[in-house]
Amino acid sequence: MEDEGYTQWSNAEVSCLLSLWGDETVQAKLQGCYRNKSLYEDISRDMGKHGFKRSWLQCQRKIKSLKSKSKSVKDHNNKSGNSRATFPFYDQMEGILGDRPSFRPPELLDSLRDDDVPSSLDCEQPECENSNSTGKGKRDLF
Repeated sequence: MEDEGYTQWSNAEVSCLLSLWGDETVQAKLQGCYRNKSLYEDISRDMGKHGFKRSWLQCQRKIKSLKSKSKSVKDHNNKSGNSRATFPFYDQMEGILGDRPSFRPPELLDSLRDDDVPSSLDCEQPECENSNSTGKGKRDLF
């Protein structure tokens, strides 16, 4: 495994990682990209130029951990009655992820009127039909 000996990340390492990962060009490359090993290899290499030795996998896992922590703090703070929670890199993470729909879902307005909602008489067929021609009880959902 690439990250054999675990060592805790220093604040300077995390700040460096976030500044590299938060760069607009890096974020643009990450949009819709699920195979991002090469991008994290670049980040790892750039961290090495700043004097920090971390593998691409360590960088990827640290970002995942920071995203999770940031989301949990944001969710906590959005609940009424909770005291404000934070963590050392919350502001940096909010600056990078704050406007993303996956991180801050858009608010939806209920625009349906009572007469727009179909009654059970309007619906003759179930929403999910068995479109599988094998007849073995499986349903195609997509």
